[in-house]
Amino acid sequence: MKLAIITGGSRGLGEALVKQLSESAEWHVAELSRSGQAEGHHDCDLADTAAVAALAAELLPALAQRSWDEVLLMNNAGYLQPISAVQRLMPDQIASSITVNQISPMILMAGFVSAFRTFSGPKTLVNLSSGAALKGYAGWSLYCASKAATDNFIHALVDEEQHQALPFTAVNYDPGVMDTAMQAEIRQADEADFPAIRRFHDYYADGVLRPAAEVAADLLFKYRQGFSNGIRYSVAD
Repeated sequence: MKLAIITGGSRGLGEALVKQLSESAEWHVAELSRSGQAEGHHDCDLADTAAVAALAAELLPALAQRSWDEVLLMNNAGYLQPISAVQRLMPDQIASSITVNQISPMILMAGFVSAFRTFSGPKTLVNLSSGAALKGYAGWSLYCASKAATDNFIHALVDEEQHQALPFTAVNYDPGVMDTAMQAEIRQADEADFPAIRRFHDYYADGVLRPAAEVAADLLFKYRQGFSNGIRYSVAD
């Protein structure tokens, strides 16, 4: 039996990943979100770091006690709001965005590495990245900053794992532009806050947004083919 732990598995790409993995009897899927309905759902509010830390301390070591053929963690959950110029950002908005997109995912990723440190089978950590990790976008300062941070968290982990007897494989994966609720949020933004909004309306009108199921299938195909440690993958590859 293989283990997959997926954050944000209640909608969008996360939901598609949970569905596709759950179709195979060889996978046990632990889905972490606030509103998931899957059989392996665990309540997890990424805005609450104390609750995330408590869940990581309880769930991950418990899962590590079981016998698995391979283990996989996908850091998928993401939060785009607020879409706002820097000058209008409020302290609570900054704290909330960085907590959901950066601090809580790092707590879970660190907990995963700690819990499965001595596991001798294949163990993989996939961080769902974004083009926003590589470039700043007006109105997305917090999202860009947190995505860049989690990307570099993976880079540092990869460097550390070179010195481990039982190393993890860790990669960033850019899913590109998908037809999800986040894209709908973007299209509802004020152009004054997000000057590039017309381009995202064009994505929708021109039908270039990929279905989440298609992206999930691509990611799982690349995973099955075997990831090279530290590589940044993309749906467009």
